[in-house]
Amino acid sequence: RCLGYPAIGGNRSLTSITLTRGVVSGFDMKKGKLQWYKSDCLLSAGNSGGTAINANFELAGIPTETLQDPETMEALSYIRPVQSMPAKWFELIKKAVK
Repeated sequence: RCLGYPAIGGNRSLTSITLTRGVVSGFDMKKGKLQWYKSDCLLSAGNSGGTAINANFELAGIPTETLQDPETMEALSYIRPVQSMPAKWFELIKKAVK
């Protein structure tokens, strides 16, 4: 599940949060480490940088982008898993909530 504030149709003043469902359909690995979840969760502009949660409503990752095949129109979204986020990000988050 991905949460965010998509700006569909250029209307960036929408304030209601949007929840989209999807499943993890694959993984991108680099040097044996998980870098990305691949998902069919639809990410519109405004969802990137939002929140991806698992079935237990725990933070699973940060939705980043959706790539679409121009011929088939099939889309694949990329979510940065929590465990692959740089330690610096967590330091910045801790500072921001103090």
